[in-house]
Amino acid sequence: MTKKQTLTTTGSKAQPNRATQAFATGLKILGGANVPIYTLQHLTNTDNHPAGSYEKIVVPYVELGRDKTCVIQFDDSCDTVSRKHAAIERQGKDIFIKNLSATNPTLINGRPVAEQWYLTNGDEIQLSLEGPKLLFNVSPTGTSKLGLTNRMNLVIKQAVKPYKNAFLSLLFLLIASIAVASYIISNQGRVIKKNKDTIAQQEVAIRGLKTANNTIVDSLTAAHKNNRRVREELSSTKDQMVAVKQSFEQKLRELRLKAAKLAENNNRTTTVVSNDNNTDIQQLLKQAEADVFFIYATSLDVTYPDGTTEEITSQNELWSGTGFLLNDGRFVTARHVIEPWYFFKDKDDPMMVLNTYTNNGGKVIANMVAVSATGKKIKFKNHDFKVDRSKDQPYTVNIADDEFVIKRGQLGNGTDWAVFQTNKQGVLETSASLSNSLKRGTELHALGFPFGLSLQNSAQLNPVYSKSEVGQNGLVNNSITITGRSFDIGNSGGPTFVIQDGQLLVVGIISAGRGVTGSVIPISAIQ
Repeated sequence: MTKKQTLTTTGSKAQPNRATQAFATGLKILGGANVPIYTLQHLTNTDNHPAGSYEKIVVPYVELGRDKTCVIQFDDSCDTVSRKHAAIERQGKDIFIKNLSATNPTLINGRPVAEQWYLTNGDEIQLSLEGPKLLFNVSPTGTSKLGLTNRMNLVIKQAVKPYKNAFLSLLFLLIASIAVASYIISNQGRVIKKNKDTIAQQEVAIRGLKTANNTIVDSLTAAHKNNRRVREELSSTKDQMVAVKQSFEQKLRELRLKAAKLAENNNRTTTVVSNDNNTDIQQLLKQAEADVFFIYATSLDVTYPDGTTEEITSQNELWSGTGFLLNDGRFVTARHVIEPWYFFKDKDDPMMVLNTYTNNGGKVIANMVAVSATGKKIKFKNHDFKVDRSKDQPYTVNIADDEFVIKRGQLGNGTDWAVFQTNKQGVLETSASLSNSLKRGTELHALGFPFGLSLQNSAQLNPVYSKSEVGQNGLVNNSITITGRSFDIGNSGGPTFVIQDGQLLVVGIISAGRGVTGSVIPISAIQ
């Protein structure tokens, strides 16, 4: 490298405590300050981070590695990544990377870093010679452009999680200080009566408490002003949501017009029957796609255990999946699409908090919309569906030294399905008996919306086709095992078909996948 590999330090001047820096930055962000952002885009597909996903970094210091305290955390399958492999630090306008590992190298644009190295826009970071790669980019906008919910999630993940112990220590000192102050106040009357010599000292203490009280009043006044600003931002966010909704409804109207014109043109042309198998499949898929729906969550209505309520919204969909409409009017999807808080990954997953509310006196309602390629639209809530929670497992979580027992849904046991009866009618037919007795090697065809709207033309929804094979005879753990998996995140809840006697028959619901294998819920589960 032509630049100096080791950055100069600031002599013996002590650097600020990183936990304090993180908390201070988090408070600035929540207060509306414009803190710089840079992003790390994952170029390598791993279990924790799909290729193409990216992280927005707002705190001055983050660590990368397999340790649970790392902000950018990799799973144990990345065995060439050290527990604490590297760190990225921002000082003023400079951002540089540090190699923390004594055994595995950190590379910038293919060259190893001895100790530290300045980062520039577009640099490629690699953790070990065979490890995952990330792309470093500096964002032109700061945190003030982010919505409140997005800012809160970034602060919790990057400013609180890595320094949880430090945060708890500060909280303990604060509680202890409050207890001592309360003890002094409650006993000062008796102290004054018993010992007049200490009156002057008590008066000094009282003046100190008054000063502290004035400080608290000033802080509360500032907090009130900040809350008013937050309410104004929420009002602005709602206005933006209304504009997005109106734009989306306009696009749906345009889709309906195009579909009507297409149907009119089809009626004027002569249907050509082809003996080509691929042409036959295309015709069957074209008929089926009208009843395959893109599902997205628009907002959450949360009732907390103490009875207070809050609406959580976003400028984009909160999450998405796939569903389908049967010829008997039933709408089907995967259970983890309509109530994902039952399928949280670990204790750091925000969905676990919603699960805790749901199982301890609170309530979570997801408001959702389903749209098909032909413009059909269905609105619903998660509690409209019939689901199976009989195999949910108890899970214990500690929050602020209190222990809560919640329930956690399981994939791969045949219960990842959800269904409700609509007043609409589709064309998709099912075969429950066939779904229980599929043979190895049977081709399964699927339609869905992997990666949400990122693979869609904004003017015309078009479900993505994929094909897999049955991997084991019959059902295993009440599920269909598939191999050669070609579906991905966002296909969940979509239909899988077999072709029998020139007809598409629904035999399963896409549930989960790992590598080339996957799990499909048999359609017989909802009978």
